[in-house]
Amino acid sequence: MKTLFSRLSVTVVEDAQFKILLKNILPFYQTQLGLSEVESVAELVRFGKILEARKASVEAYFPQPLRGRSLEPDLDYVDSGAHSSRGPGNVSSVAPPSYFLLLLCVLAVRETVQERTRRPTSACSF
Repeated sequence: MKTLFSRLSVTVVEDAQFKILLKNILPFYQTQLGLSEVESVAELVRFGKILEARKASVEAYFPQPLRGRSLEPDLDYVDSGAHSSRGPGNVSSVAPPSYFLLLLCVLAVRETVQERTRRPTSACSF
């Protein structure tokens, strides 16, 4: 950038160079640099290098895949419908809400049977 300013026929003061650079920098860097006080071209270059390194690490990040294990494999939802984008038989670890309501009813009935109360279905009235 100093080379480009030195090619001009008129000498540009460093403050003016700094303002021109801040005005023409990419929007990503403008938003990030707005959070810190940058007062010189040297600081701008230093912060720019840091931001480039962080941006590269963010773009290179990808979440680790689940290794076929979920917290409760017995409760995995198997989508066998024709409208599935993944195809029939694929396992998803998120069950539809109606399945959870059914599970809650089963657990409530199990508790009431174990306690030997006379209210086996009252816990299922949602």
